[in-house]
Amino acid sequence: MILARYAAGLVSQHDTLYIDSCSTTLLFSGLLPMVAFTVFTNSALIADKIASQNALAKVYVLGGEYSHEFRANLGAKTLHEIDHIYADFAFVGAGGISGDGILVKSVEEGMIAQKMLAKSKQKIILADSSKFGQQGILKIAEIAGIDKIICDDKWQKAHEFRDIYPEKVVIVT
Repeated sequence: MILARYAAGLVSQHDTLYIDSCSTTLLFSGLLPMVAFTVFTNSALIADKIASQNALAKVYVLGGEYSHEFRANLGAKTLHEIDHIYADFAFVGAGGISGDGILVKSVEEGMIAQKMLAKSKQKIILADSSKFGQQGILKIAEIAGIDKIICDDKWQKAHEFRDIYPEKVVIVT
């Protein structure tokens, strides 16, 4: 996926990353550069992908109650661990992007994403262009509070959002 490759190019030596659990961030995690960086994730799938490909990376799985549905650790323990960790980047997926902001389809996953964004210097949303114009049940961020929304160019709605937010929306072709 081209947007995942572009996002992976933002990561440099010694960066600290949050990566939440979703299909787009799983693709992204397999494309990260072969440099020393630190990752905190609530997904064992993402942790395994990074650790198996890059011996230089330090990979931490955030604790919490395991959800088989989301293949991720969620809940109060996960949120508590995030409270104490500051990162250079948060790479987070989205279920919908609208004028209301960045939205997700699950409250439990959304709370994790909100906290990861709050504890990061650079807030990056990874979403295929079909997410533009879609709704969700929990807003994880205002568009103004996000540094970049990285997407592909398959849907016209992404181009419409880039026209409104040219400094935020990066369409990768």
